[in-house]
Amino acid sequence: MIRKIKRNRPYTPDEAAHLTGVTPVTIRRWRERGLMSIPETRPAIILGCDLIDFVKAQQTPKQHCQPHECYCLKCRAPRAPAFDEVEIIVINVRSGNMRALCCECTTVMHKRIPLAAVDALRSEHGLTVTLRCERITEDT
Repeated sequence: MIRKIKRNRPYTPDEAAHLTGVTPVTIRRWRERGLMSIPETRPAIILGCDLIDFVKAQQTPKQHCQPHECYCLKCRAPRAPAFDEVEIIVINVRSGNMRALCCECTTVMHKRIPLAAVDALRSEHGLTVTLRCERITEDT
């Protein structure tokens, strides 16, 4: 999103909306909340450097999970599995979906992991891992 914006180029609200992937109404709201534009110009002119700075300030930093953690959508934070138990559903030869309960709110959490990491989860983090295939096959 930010990569397309040229720092030294001026943009109209329509162009800024197209580059950032939002609607022109959102750009107008951003201007009301502090996005700088050149005063007394019609249509409004937004400098690329101001647009980049505003979009970067709006973004929240990513939260990285440890290998034994999943991101809980309800808590909005990385959490360890409750009771140190996870279930891994094999998706293909290389990866699986780790499913666990949040230790804080007991919401079901999911995380895609490589199957090569299963042994490390068992030994290094002391998790109880249950492997399961969730494929329905039809024999003809």
